[in-house]
Amino acid sequence: MKAEITSLFKIFFSRTYKHVIWEITNACNCSCAMCGLWQKKPSSVDIRTAEKLIDLMHKNNVIYIQLTGGEPLLYKDLIPLIEYIYRKKIIIHLATNGTLLTEEYADKLKKAGLKYICISLDHYEPEIHDSVRGHKGCFSKAIEAVRILKDKNFFLYSSSIINKYNYKNLKTFIRFVNSLGISFGACFPYPDFNKNDRLSNLSDNDLTDAIKELIELKNKGYNIANTNAYLTDCLRFVEKKEARYPCLAGSRIFGLKIDEFRTCWMKKDNIFNLETGWKEKGINCNECQLACFREASAFIGLEQHNRKELFKEFLNFFNN
Repeated sequence: MKAEITSLFKIFFSRTYKHVIWEITNACNCSCAMCGLWQKKPSSVDIRTAEKLIDLMHKNNVIYIQLTGGEPLLYKDLIPLIEYIYRKKIIIHLATNGTLLTEEYADKLKKAGLKYICISLDHYEPEIHDSVRGHKGCFSKAIEAVRILKDKNFFLYSSSIINKYNYKNLKTFIRFVNSLGISFGACFPYPDFNKNDRLSNLSDNDLTDAIKELIELKNKGYNIANTNAYLTDCLRFVEKKEARYPCLAGSRIFGLKIDEFRTCWMKKDNIFNLETGWKEKGINCNECQLACFREASAFIGLEQHNRKELFKEFLNFFNN
């Protein structure tokens, strides 16, 4: 474990940290209440185009790529894609709903070079999780995926959006996730992903209470993957206060939608691709606390200003 942390530190501090969240496909086998991607025509990145995009990212000091979707396990060239990223010595992270994972597929992912995975868990009650995901059986398959991945020594945590079903029961939810042997990863709700979403549209008072509880439980030793820096900025956001760690979307963190880079999922003012070449344009924005951008921004802020706290967060994640 110490060797893993040391290796990551060498990578993070060897060059300017840049981070890409890559939607490699919008195809999905779920129809989640908070997401509208499943309503769109399926589209995926071509593997040859993907390799060129990875070359471009590598050339411009991207050291962390999060593969997402849709459901990335539906992407037919996922294994060669991970292999190509791994050869570039870029850290790979995969976000999945877990429903398509098998022992054989997990072995292939491990061999290809994948270590870090988050699995979507919306509630500790199977019926509620399944209703959020839009299909029966999603909960049991996700729990089985956790077992498989734990047995094969992946670094694993949950991706759990704070929603109307779980915000009053976070302690029970976190205990359940921790009982699986993994960290709990909270995601700040953002209803604009799906205009019909009524799952994530919580009041400021409800969000304030939920975030304060997350911070309290983390400080009490519950296994929560989020940094205190991110959770504190989530609270400041709800309270309409200035962020301690500004969003670095467009300058250090980028969204990649199939084959098109953008500042983030919400902004379309700095779109670039293979033809235009790499572009960086930071924004002064505090319109959301979307975890994949704001957690990474807080992480980079710690790397720049408080490495002692960052190392503490690393130890917390890997030792739990």
